Amino acid sequence: MPRADVRVLEALPPAWAHVRRVLFQPFGVGRWLTLGFLSFLQSLGEGGFNVHLPSFSGPERAEPVDREVLQEVLRWVSEHWPFLLGICGVLLVLGIGLVLLLVWLSARGTFAYLDCIVTNRAEVRRPWREHRAIANSYFGFRVVVGLIILAVIVVITVPVVVLAASRLRTGEGLRAWVLEYGMRDAECEIAMHALGGGGDGASIDPTVLVVLIVWAVLLILVVLASVVLDLLLVDFVAPVQYLTKVGAFEALKAVWGLVTSHVGVFLLYLIVRLALALAVGCGIFVVGCLTCCVFFCIAAIPVVSQTVLQPVYALFRAFPLFVLRQWGPAWDVFVPPTSDAPSGPMPPTV
Repeated sequence: MPRADVRVLEALPPAWAHVRRVLFQPFGVGRWLTLGFLSFLQSLGEGGFNVHLPSFSGPERAEPVDREVLQEVLRWVSEHWPFLLGICGVLLVLGIGLVLLLVWLSARGTFAYLDCIVTNRAEVRRPWREHRAIANSYFGFRVVVGLIILAVIVVITVPVVVLAASRLRTGEGLRAWVLEYGMRDAECEIAMHALGGGGDGASIDPTVLVVLIVWAVLLILVVLASVVLDLLLVDFVAPVQYLTKVGAFEALKAVWGLVTSHVGVFLLYLIVRLALALAVGCGIFVVGCLTCCVFFCIAAIPVVSQTVLQPVYALFRAFPLFVLRQWGPAWDVFVPPTSDAPSGPMPPTV
């Protein structure tokens, strides 16, 4: 089968034209609020355009810790550790439940927002109900992927922690930690001896340093891989699910077939996607500075941020759809399905 002639940059003009039709033909505040709400739900389980205001205060030295107060706190913890352990367990369960809820809402919002962009209809109930099955599959798959990534991070981190705990008993790291809590130099020497280290200011073990560098490189690679995978899930796997009504894993296999057969296209897509994100970030920064940080405050409010920046969110949602459709009609989510069309077949990989 001939390879599809996919041009990533040529997908931008029609994507922007479609965004203008969705947002301005017709224009309505209610339409923007609905789309902003759905794009907010989608962003709950992924990165967004969150604005972090910089701190203009200078570096401050931590106040010295009263050793008597510290000893009292440690004594109380040692006497009430079962209670504290129970509280930590409850908080852990609540935290896991909250994360799962946010990821589920993000999955449902992803398909509802995708439907609104594709059909040019600002609705919540209909797409929320119609795409429940594929959204739940998408949710389960993202949970499994998140657990795998977490397990990988734990596997590469635990040995480093164990090694560091066993080897970093002396050196400037311990001295800096003790001095941070307000001890004088003489007290620092006493504390270092009390903790099992010498006061000779020995350097960090070279083995530990090498292990830390390797760990940092592996962690960066895991984070980059998770970011790319998340981008593929949102930008391509979800549209393929929307088009074929199959599970997330099956859709990922189809998308992965496209990636492996058109590596250059996807690398260019990632570069263009990154360039767009940087351009949007610079634009938000400039507008925020011109408005004396008022726009920063607006952009930090949930739903309001997604509503004001809806052209950006809609473009990021529509752009991969117009890239995907270049592989042929079988990959075109804008082709209206017939009422008797069968659901489930995967488009052929070209």
